[in-house]
Parts: sequence; C-alpha cells; structure tokens
Amino acid sequence: GNFVNLNNKTIIWRLKTLDNYLIKRRDSIDRKYTLGIAGTFDQAEAIKELMENSPLWILVSTDEQKEDLITEIKRISLVHEVEVFSNNEITKEVDEYLLESKI
Repeated sequence: GNFVNLNNKTIIWRLKTLDNYLIKRRDSIDRKYTLGIAGTFDQAEAIKELMENSPLWILVSTDEQKEDLITEIKRISLVHEVEVFSNNEITKEVDEYLLESKI
C-alpha cells in the first residue's frame, strides 16, 4: 500500500485490517474448493500458499517514518510479513538502476 500521506496509527489499523481480511480469504478457500468454485485441489493449495507467503509492502514518506513504523509493527501480531519502504529508498534504487543500465 501507498501510505505516504497517513500517520502511523492509521497505517497500523489498515495493516491489521488487511491482515485479518487476507486470513479470512485464505481460510475460505477450502470451502470454495468443496463447492467447486476454487478450481482444482492443486490450484486451491497454490492460492493458499501464495496468500500465506506473500509479504505486505508499505510505502511511506520518510526514512524516519519508516523506522518508527517498523518499531510499531514489531509490537503487534500480524500473520503476514511486512516490508516497509520509504520514498527516499525507492528513489535511490531507481536512480542506481538507471545509472547502471544507462537509460
């Protein structure tokens, strides 16, 4: 998610909400498979694995906000791994890529 204009309290609430939503969606796959609306057994298992192992990516404005948010995330219990990036980080990575590839 792109949370550059939100405070950390709002971001944490959204992360908890998304984490719970994804858990419920994942847990409903077996029922959907039983009803014949989730494809084959292998497809249903692949979807569950993807949902269980995909990290949540968060983009925030500053490096300071990133560090503060990481500290707050460590205090809560989420099923999904969370990776936090700052605008500065993304800009630096893109600039380095462009320099290396001479685009």
